[in-house]
Amino acid sequence: MRFFIFIIASLSNICLLAQSDTSSVKIMVASTNLSEDLSVASSKNDELLLLIYEFSEKVDKLGEPVFIKSFDFREDRMNAIFDWTILKSKKENYLFFLIERDSDKSELQVDPVLRIHSESIIECFDNRDYLCIEKYLGDEDLLGYKRFSVPSEHELNGVYKLDRFNYTITFQE
Repeated sequence: MRFFIFIIASLSNICLLAQSDTSSVKIMVASTNLSEDLSVASSKNDELLLLIYEFSEKVDKLGEPVFIKSFDFREDRMNAIFDWTILKSKKENYLFFLIERDSDKSELQVDPVLRIHSESIIECFDNRDYLCIEKYLGDEDLLGYKRFSVPSEHELNGVYKLDRFNYTITFQE
């Protein structure tokens, strides 16, 4: 019986230690102009995919995403809040991609392409070479990417395939 109580006490201490090493981050995404509101044929909704990776200049390929979320924005709902748990010691060197999904590809199909080809996709985006991005992502629209630390706030705005968009992504402890 004492052994059993010792095991339970040890597990409780491990759980408390693990909880104290983590920090809760609120991810707030808001839009004042959806990317799918111009075209007559569009749904007028933005089907979005937010992927976050740890980033290192020393590594040429990204690892598994540390956060991945699909969500929709419409004219009557243009903001969302998500919870993300990170290590307290790891508040910098992240990279996010915000993608507007125009196909039936799942995040499980988009993620590996981003991980393997992130450098090329970023270069295509920086050069506004949409045909180059299409080579990697197909019909999916890359609305933006940023390297970031927690806490921070980022504006993504511009024109993609003749449609204006404006998003704010905030990472707050």
